[in-house]
Amino acid sequence: MTVWPQAFSCSRSGESLLLSGRAAGLAGSVPSFGGGVALWAAGLLLTSIPREFANWVRLVGVAAAGLFAIVATRIFWGELLLPTSAPLPFLAYPLLALLVLTFVGWIRALVKGETVGISGEGVDQASPPIQPTGSTGG
Repeated sequence: MTVWPQAFSCSRSGESLLLSGRAAGLAGSVPSFGGGVALWAAGLLLTSIPREFANWVRLVGVAAAGLFAIVATRIFWGELLLPTSAPLPFLAYPLLALLVLTFVGWIRALVKGETVGISGEGVDQASPPIQPTGSTGG
């Protein structure tokens, strides 16, 4: 079972929340910023935890999700944490290269068909041709 549609829907919803907060100004965007990064963290975890990608891609995704989760948790606990606050999330932005690296790993694996099954072996992406089970001779 694949969770990619749910994971990408989660990430898309998080991005929508982040963008909607822009209209409220910097201080007014804190709730939508917290919700957006929480959804990003959930989307990254949904995609990184299953054993469908290489271990390095999964580890980088979990690390990026952890940073997002820390920021979201602090906001949900009531801290007025602006997107420009230091140390997090401001100093975590350079570490968002982990997020980009995760996306690069996903794309590479999907394009080259290198997804890994639960057993750790490569999954064959091609389906065998369907053979008819009986003849319908006329």
